[in-house]
Amino acid sequence: MLTTISNTRRGSGEAREEESTAMQWTLCGKQAENAAEYLAQVCHFPPSTPIKSTT
Repeated sequence: MLTTISNTRRGSGEAREEESTAMQWTLCGKQAENAAEYLAQVCHFPPSTPIKSTT
């Protein structure tokens, strides 16, 4: 399972609002392997759960 979070900010000063949207995907096989390799290169912190391929 891969979870991404998108933050949207609107307005400024006292009227500033923030909204977060989370999206989840289940990756399998080569897709999961590619995601694990990519995230290992670009993440500033380790994922909380290792990404494993079951193929």
